[in-house]
Amino acid sequence: MLQVDEARQVLDRFAVAERLQHIRQFVWRGGTLRFFAQADCAFYELHAQRQAKVLEPTSATAPGLERTSAPIVEGRWVQRMADEVLRVGIDLAVPSAIFLRTVGLRVLVPYVGRPAEQVEHAIQAELNAYVSRSKNGPV
Repeated sequence: MLQVDEARQVLDRFAVAERLQHIRQFVWRGGTLRFFAQADCAFYELHAQRQAKVLEPTSATAPGLERTSAPIVEGRWVQRMADEVLRVGIDLAVPSAIFLRTVGLRVLVPYVGRPAEQVEHAIQAELNAYVSRSKNGPV
């Protein structure tokens, strides 16, 4: 079974920290990058508090579910602080793959037995897709 030190070596071999640092500097324009080692996984985490647009209801009705037949949802867009977290690491229960996790994204990139270039390309493609989605608003 893969150990935490070995997991970090794998992540460093595929330049995970550098890729997240790039997102921190050029996409998020802030945040903190840290490495975490837990009993069940090891991962790099990019964390930031950013302004996000959220729809604030303006109707006088009680909060809850809206009817699907309702033609309009009343509200206004407001800026609020929101936490954004992007993690890339290895779950020790699935030691043959690198995970990418954030809100709306849960991906596994297998690396065992694959050429390094193929793994690097797959990781970068997933991060690029994440960045493309996040430019259109909070992810």
